[in-house]
Amino acid sequence: MAKARTRIAGLAGILGALSVTAILLTVLFYRDYVDAAVPLHHLLSVGLALAVIVTVRSKLISDTTALSVGLVYEVFMCWIVTFSAHQVEVVAFGRPPEVTWASMIIVIYPMVVPLPPGRLLVASFLGAISAPVSMLVLDFRGLYAVTIDELIGVSISPAFAVVLAYFGARMIYAISLDVSRARRMGAYRLESRIGAGGMGEVWRASHSLLARPAAIKLIASQHLGDNAHAMLTRFEQEVQATALLRSPHTIDVYDYGRSDDGSFYYVMELLDGLDLQELVCEHGPVPASRAVYI
Repeated sequence: MAKARTRIAGLAGILGALSVTAILLTVLFYRDYVDAAVPLHHLLSVGLALAVIVTVRSKLISDTTALSVGLVYEVFMCWIVTFSAHQVEVVAFGRPPEVTWASMIIVIYPMVVPLPPGRLLVASFLGAISAPVSMLVLDFRGLYAVTIDELIGVSISPAFAVVLAYFGARMIYAISLDVSRARRMGAYRLESRIGAGGMGEVWRASHSLLARPAAIKLIASQHLGDNAHAMLTRFEQEVQATALLRSPHTIDVYDYGRSDDGSFYYVMELLDGLDLQELVCEHGPVPASRAVYI
């Protein structure tokens, strides 16, 4: 979800830049074909992009709220893009466009931001209906006499985009869930890698029920060679022996086991502070008395 927030901000930045480009093109080349409302539409999209970037990057709102903001932004952008495209095409060429960039936004969005398919379907539908509504508004304003066939024609592309977006969202969201499940070790979920060595990795993890953070060491089966069974037995014995220690200078071991792919793992307490490498890099050589104490 944190990565999704970053992607929403990036997408808003790209669309905002495209809106700035559209404003320049309108002023320089298409001024005689459009009314003043079209540049205002693009200015609105730039303002929305900036607002979305600031909002989703704010630490004051939750991940869920940030994703909802992203969905609302998708809907508004579809409407702005559709109204602007229809305005330009109808006035300049006397006919509505069959395809607008709104359809592209609807299709691309689930690829950028994995979301539950149901929520994305609602947002995609609300964005897609901008096409027929835009034509009806032009007809109401007397700028174009729209027919039923044209209403159906401008609705085909966004409707097809909604179908693609929905099934794309189902596939991508399912993959995201599979990855999330794969990052679970028993009741713990891997969050970020702390370090790696020749035979394994150490990850920061959290328990599914307890608020206590932990560190998980993984020893992948492919790193154990032909004598994998004996090596894993030795690791299990070491973990069991470490778990019996009660010294303040040793790590507490919470749990151990094997993952579905055969990797061996054990769960330890997560310590706060610096390691020796960071201590030397940040504060220079360690005095002899402190080195002896360590």
